[in-house]
Amino acid sequence: MPDDAYRAVRAVFGEKELVDLTIAISLMNAYDRMAISFRNTPDAAVKK
Repeated sequence: MPDDAYRAVRAVFGEKELVDLTIAISLMNAYDRMAISFRNTPDAAVKK
């Protein structure tokens, strides 16, 4: 991550919030990868 992007994020989020945000993003990425590997189609896509 570029230093200016990190400084911009730190201006908005505290250390704990930044850690929580990083964990949340990592979990969403892991869940997405698992859903893709299991060929799980989201309900919203099925109902269209």
